[in-house]
Amino acid sequence: MSERSIGSIFEEIGAEKLEDVSLEKIRLDRKELDDIIFDLLGLSTEDRLNVYRAILDLVSRRITKAKDIGVLVGPEIEHEKVGALSSKELEEVVTLLQLSKLGKLTEEQESALGHRAGAIVRDLAYQIIKLRHEPMDVKEVTPRILDIRDDVLILAGYYELIREVMGGKTTPQKVVRNLLEVWRKRPEGVERTILSLLSGDNRFLPIESGLFGLREWSPNELFQIYVQLVSKYRIMDPEKKEIFKGEAIGLLESCEVDFPDKEGLIQTLRRF
Repeated sequence: MSERSIGSIFEEIGAEKLEDVSLEKIRLDRKELDDIIFDLLGLSTEDRLNVYRAILDLVSRRITKAKDIGVLVGPEIEHEKVGALSSKELEEVVTLLQLSKLGKLTEEQESALGHRAGAIVRDLAYQIIKLRHEPMDVKEVTPRILDIRDDVLILAGYYELIREVMGGKTTPQKVVRNLLEVWRKRPEGVERTILSLLSGDNRFLPIESGLFGLREWSPNELFQIYVQLVSKYRIMDPEKKEIFKGEAIGLLESCEVDFPDKEGLIQTLRRF
């Protein structure tokens, strides 16, 4: 795994349906890493299959829920959104975008537009990583924001809001792309700007340079991520390997991680 990028959970497990899960289909390097943990836990072959099925089922249900636009209305949207701007604030953003195109923004207005646009982009990035349920690099997040999907806009609470404010004059996707135009001419570019935005938002957990998870993830999920990174950097970057090994061991020693035989896991990691 140190020599390739990590694919989606469906690619890593080699299946999209629960009944298709097989230990033979799982990517070999991932299986070797997972087996270290499974062996320490004393899991049987069937137990291991059930773990993979549970992971696949969790991710599948998240994606299905996001795509089911007919369900995600009213109270459900209110439950899922993370703090979308109000309709008044969005109207201000649209007005500022129009002034920006005409080159008539004052310095104060330009700052306000950047602030509002940043809030929207952070909300969208949050939902993108939440749906993926895996750490994502800014290089992956940026194109997904540029080509934003309806399900992400709905979960972030912006789909109906933009349609209400714009009155059908343009699509929600076009509004988001216009927002990103605010940063295109800056020397640092869109990608670097999004990196800065996520770094300053407490919802995001910086895992390594440009790679973000979510602070709401459970200690067990974070532990598995750190173990994967230990394996990734085992040869290519021993210093980073030690950093992530320390994070994984720290979670075990804090008693936040719910695994049996934690001492055995700690000793295995220290030998890694």
